[in-house]
Amino acid sequence: MTKYNPYTIDSAGISIDPNTGDLSGFINPLIYSDSPITLVGNITINPTPPTTLTYFEVRWQAEVTLSTFSVVICGETIAQDCVNQPGTFSCYYDTFASPAAWTVQYFPDFIEKPQENPGVELRAVPTSGTLTLTAGVDKAYQVFTGSPTTLLGNYTVSANTGAKDGSMFFLEIGGSVTLSGNNFNVFGLNIPQGVATSGNAMVIATYNATGSAWRAVLVNKEVALANIAQQSALTVLGNATNATANVAAIAAPANGQVLMRTADTLGFSFLSSENFSSSAASIELANTNISSAEILDLFSNPVQLIDAPSASNLNFIYGFIVTTTPGSPNTQYATYVDLEFYYLGSGEVLAYASLILGFTTSVITAVYPTTAASAAGNITNQALAVRSASGNPTAGTGTISVRTIYSTISPAGLD
Repeated sequence: MTKYNPYTIDSAGISIDPNTGDLSGFINPLIYSDSPITLVGNITINPTPPTTLTYFEVRWQAEVTLSTFSVVICGETIAQDCVNQPGTFSCYYDTFASPAAWTVQYFPDFIEKPQENPGVELRAVPTSGTLTLTAGVDKAYQVFTGSPTTLLGNYTVSANTGAKDGSMFFLEIGGSVTLSGNNFNVFGLNIPQGVATSGNAMVIATYNATGSAWRAVLVNKEVALANIAQQSALTVLGNATNATANVAAIAAPANGQVLMRTADTLGFSFLSSENFSSSAASIELANTNISSAEILDLFSNPVQLIDAPSASNLNFIYGFIVTTTPGSPNTQYATYVDLEFYYLGSGEVLAYASLILGFTTSVITAVYPTTAASAAGNITNQALAVRSASGNPTAGTGTISVRTIYSTISPAGLD
């Protein structure tokens, strides 16, 4: 008789090394809990690898819900339905394998959880008679097909009571049966002639131990897609209004758009900040081209890069991509060639690009925010702009484009 070493577990989990490292070899852990638990930590049974062929057992006497955690035995992650009932895990270390490895097998006790025989049984429907199935003995998926068959009397399919709660049979009605005034009864459901003839239907039966009875539903054959009226290309069916209405086609006008609700109507659109809640944000891009004339007047008349967001929101800036394009003739800007990026309603400079207007060739460069927030830096409801630092540049013929990378955020979502 196998001797087990008991380990009482709780929701925090446990870590066990069954390899004692001495002459006594491996212990056989008995994992026990006197009440159901939901894990907030992992259960790991990870033996130090032996040098010879080794076998030990893990006896499981606990009802465990994994939640987001795991039970791992000898490197094998154990499924949920194996840890909420009693059973035994047999662990064998094979040194002849290359590389040497553990093999884990599971043997449930058939006590707490319904155990199905997961095979498929093909049955020819006779002209009459009775078939009584037994859960866990007869295969869980039963297929009934005529040869073809014309019933001469009633044919009844049922199952023994006393099964484990939740035990199930899936009974496929395969067709080719003519009732001829008789009943084709499956778990208390009379199969209609149309289904008995054409098939493509399923009876799903589940045992209710509380009521000591089988419950069953008939799932009828699928609706043929060819029977649905043709629709315009690249459309989906739905109700696009905010009131009860008939189903209508909703067109998808462009690749990459998704179906979304905007202003209380359904339609296709590209993803934007409206697709995210206050606890999440999308990254958006805004491109602004700045001409030579605008650069020469960039201190006196800064250029707005993005609009102010809706009320009580703010534009959070991740950075900028600046692309320079030399003019023709190629004249370099001089004197005031630094750029400042700032919120229009704030006195703080968000980012600073030193000498960037002194370009003579095409350049693509990244500019990152560098400023620290202060009491003067209220950025709610503020647009973003760029200007040359200290004064207007002189001379110069090139152009620049600024791509602003940002998210529109509700401060309420930052609480």
